Amino acid sequence: MSEYVQGILSNPIARAVKAADRLHNLRSAFVAGEDFKRKYILETVDWYLKFSPEIPYAVKQLVISLEKPLTELPLVYEPIETWFQDKT
Repeated sequence: MSEYVQGILSNPIARAVKAADRLHNLRSAFVAGEDFKRKYILETVDWYLKFSPEIPYAVKQLVISLEKPLTELPLVYEPIETWFQDKT
């Protein structure tokens, strides 16, 4: 997966297309089942969070929509609030 993501990141057009696709899927996932949402959130945080500035916001909204808190998120990842800070 790492090689796949690095290939996308190395191509500006592929990056833009993947970011748009992921963003659309995140926004559409509100109608999906709880298990799918959880899997998709974690996969996005692992691999696609920095593809576009809109993606962290979409992930946060999907996290909020969960019926039960996503307990893995604060244990394994940086707090959601830090995703929005400019780290350059």
